[in-house]
Amino acid sequence: MDYERLTKRELITIVRQIQGEKMQNPSLIVDSIRKLRIDYSRENFILVVLDSKLRILKQKIMFLGSVDQAAVDLKLLLREAITTRRASGIIVAHNHPSGETAPSMEDITFTKRLADACKLLHIQFLDSIILTDLDHRSMKENNLF
Repeated sequence: MDYERLTKRELITIVRQIQGEKMQNPSLIVDSIRKLRIDYSRENFILVVLDSKLRILKQKIMFLGSVDQAAVDLKLLLREAITTRRASGIIVAHNHPSGETAPSMEDITFTKRLADACKLLHIQFLDSIILTDLDHRSMKENNLF
């Protein structure tokens, strides 16, 4: 969809629809993330903040990287989550420009560190999703953290 051509009212309607949806499975999250402007030629690291009823409060591309990695600052990521009013949990996602959804060892290590940090801050860490322009993989569904 070409969001630049939409009116302000149409954009507000889309945002309200996204915020009202209950994000109960990775496919719904991925559909919502795909509405962001992702540059699939380089890594984008996305934060999705949810309330206690699994509704999206915020989704944001937090970090941009190169063709094979994105430097993620854990402190900035978690600050964004904890400063969001009514935040209860988070989901993170990043794309692999290679077109492969298999997580790297760095992906797995980072995800475990993030899950541990969320426990300390009493934030539900719900999932880490790897996506490509055509596919996605939930690290939670694959028991990788």
